[in-house]
Amino acid sequence: GLDLDPYENLGPLRGQLRRQLKIPLETPIIGSVGRLVPIKRHDLFLKAARRVADVVPSAQFVIAGDGELRGRMERLASELGLEGQTKFLGWRDDLPSIYADMDLLVVSSDSEGTPVSMIEALAAGVPVVATNVGGVADVLQEGRFGALIPPGDELALAEAIMAALSSRPPSFREEAQLWVRSRYHRERLISTLAGLYRDLLA
Repeated sequence: GLDLDPYENLGPLRGQLRRQLKIPLETPIIGSVGRLVPIKRHDLFLKAARRVADVVPSAQFVIAGDGELRGRMERLASELGLEGQTKFLGWRDDLPSIYADMDLLVVSSDSEGTPVSMIEALAAGVPVVATNVGGVADVLQEGRFGALIPPGDELALAEAIMAALSSRPPSFREEAQLWVRSRYHRERLISTLAGLYRDLLA
């Protein structure tokens, strides 16, 4: 059960991240939110980003989070020629403002439970491309709210990112927000637990 209210009605926050990073309004921002640890496979994200940048040279990539692999990932971004297109934001406590300017969230993990970043992104109306591991397919409703790709597949990830950038149904934001609120909002959890307790007491 999550407090998803801060991720809705993000209009007033739009543009803050772009101004901070000096990214033009029309430039697509593809993001990753999470710890920089091996299981999250930021190396896969960056290698796919290289392929995307070859086709969409203006694309910008942001990584919000920190961890033991940050230095290694910064070096990899440089080796891939993405130094000018990749921003490592570190730990942030203003995630709504990041989702407000993000065009796409990428989850490239080798393993996941129920990824909070995906729930937050959908609550903000941001599409998702993710590896089909753990509870990812449940959150994305088997692909209804985002593309599912095999884990470890750099080419499939890049192709899914480019496809997601080029097509987004007009009703996506509203449908995604309704779905995550009905399933993951803390009020839903409280209501379900209260109902369970009442049934048990009866």
